[in-house]
Amino acid sequence: MPSANLDILRDRLLQAGIAPRYVTRAVAELGDHLEDVETEASGHGDTEETAAAHAVERIGTIEAIAQQYVNKPEMRCWSYRYPRLALVLLPMACVLMLPAGPINESIKYAPIIGRWCASLLFGGLVTIALLLLMQMSVLPA
Repeated sequence: MPSANLDILRDRLLQAGIAPRYVTRAVAELGDHLEDVETEASGHGDTEETAAAHAVERIGTIEAIAQQYVNKPEMRCWSYRYPRLALVLLPMACVLMLPAGPINESIKYAPIIGRWCASLLFGGLVTIALLLLMQMSVLPA
């Protein structure tokens, strides 16, 4: 079974909602098993094509393997097992993550922001002092 078929299996399992950790493990194990069966068949004098066909016959088709995983609901992602909870939690998580970007940038540029705040404060104090002086100059003695 060529690696393209393993990629097809990976895609089918992910589309069915199987958790990525199980998909990675399944594809790696299946690749190892196929390699072992092909090596065993090649050791008996079979050609590469015959060995690959024997491996597929012995292990099974992509559809059969994918169906075995799909039939086990405990292997699905939590968002597939609990779709109503996912509809509530995922948007909330996205909204909670919105301030993360500005906060991260604020931490990265903290000295610049500090100087900017200090200049705003100093400018505000100068403006208040000038307005106070103007008010005092207008008041009758």
